[in-house]
Order: sequence, then C-alpha cells, then structure tokens
Amino acid sequence: MSFKIYPNGGAAKLELSKLQQIVFDNCESELGQRYANKLQVSDDFDFIQKALLQADSFKGILSAGENFPSDNYYNLEETLNYLEIDNSVLNESQFLESLLFLRTVESIYAFFKKRLGKYAP
Repeated sequence: MSFKIYPNGGAAKLELSKLQQIVFDNCESELGQRYANKLQVSDDFDFIQKALLQADSFKGILSAGENFPSDNYYNLEETLNYLEIDNSVLNESQFLESLLFLRTVESIYAFFKKRLGKYAP
C-alpha cells in the first residue's frame, strides 16, 4: 500500500526533516541515531497506533520521574560479527561493552516486569 501526504509537499510544510533532526540530536546513543535516521511517514494504522502508545508510555515514565535504565546502549553489531569467526576472542573493551549492554537489557526487563500492565508493550 502506498501513501501520499496531502497536500503535495506536505512533508516539507510539516517540516518533518526538522523533526527528524530534533529526534536525532536528542538521542543518547548511536543506536538511537540510527533508528532516528530510519523514521519516515507511515499510513499503517496499526503501526501508528502502536508507536503512539509506546511514545505515550515513555512520556509517562519521564513525567513520573521513574528511573529508566538509560546507560550503556552500545552498538554491538561489529562485536557480534567478530564472534562469528571461529576461535575469535573479545578484547577487554569489547567484553566490557557487551557485559554493560546486557546488564542494561536486564535492567530494562526488570523495570517493565515490576510495572507489568502499567505501560504499553
């Protein structure tokens, strides 16, 4: 299904590229910036509804002053690709980044588990 922004040139009038840049500039990690660069207009109702629920949930987390785990979002793509090589071993910094990232994932899981049903999945 294709979509159109009405009127023609609506994306420019809505200054979507500026909005995308604001999101990009406020990302705390390279992973967030990569995601921000992929953002685009959608006409998929289910996707939009899910994205709005997630945004509202995160706004609620921030508004409530909840301590959401926000450190150690590392891009492990290169490290994980390296591990595909037989007999490869991580160096100290690769291991530490992987460990810290996994601890952050564990903290995020625990955060939502404690608040089951409070925030949209």
